[in-house]
Amino acid sequence: MGYGRLTERKIRYIVRHKQRGKSNREIAFEMRVSISTVKRVWSYWLTHKEYLPIKRRGRKVKELSEKEKEIIKEAKAKYKLGARRT
Repeated sequence: MGYGRLTERKIRYIVRHKQRGKSNREIAFEMRVSISTVKRVWSYWLTHKEYLPIKRRGRKVKELSEKEKEIIKEAKAKYKLGARRT
């Protein structure tokens, strides 16, 4: 069984249905997440009384300084390289 991504909507659903007494297995099946994810969301809710924050995925964006941008421009102009095959 493939699991879907955990979204804000799914987190709110998990908390709401756990408060109503629904089992972890039923919620996990309906939301297409693992049982351990349901437990983790519910545990966070019980300790903090707020929804589990969703972490941003992917690589962090790094800003380039003006000097670095200038070096890149000079290298592109000098070597005339790009995303191409020869």
